[in-house]
Amino acid sequence: MVGSNVSFDHSRARIRALVRSASLEMTARGAAVNDLAKAELPAGSRVYITALPGDSANAVLATALRVHQMGLTPVPHLGARYVTEPRTFENLLRSLVRDAGVDQALVIGGDVARPRGPYASSLDLLRSGVFAQSGIRRIGLAA
Repeated sequence: MVGSNVSFDHSRARIRALVRSASLEMTARGAAVNDLAKAELPAGSRVYITALPGDSANAVLATALRVHQMGLTPVPHLGARYVTEPRTFENLLRSLVRDAGVDQALVIGGDVARPRGPYASSLDLLRSGVFAQSGIRRIGLAA
């Protein structure tokens, strides 16, 4: 029986190590935040925040704030084709960095056929320079 306990302990240690390096994705909706609070993730775990159709930039910001307050690392999905006004987007980024401790983002094109503003792709948004200006230091891309 001693050998089986050693194997069990080793397996538990490997699972804990895997979970420490894992990330999680959630929506910017209140119920998802409440579920996240129950998950008991290790401090600093990355939580990717996706905005569903109809979610506002304020919902993403509020969710990032809550995630940050839980001791986790918020990583918002930011869709290029959703940006209607560059100045508003810049303000959102500044708030995410200043208030929610965001320093990384996942930049996506967005799942709408027509851009709602000046950016048709994630590359357009990256070329704008807005991420470096706001303090975002790490960018993930969906491909």
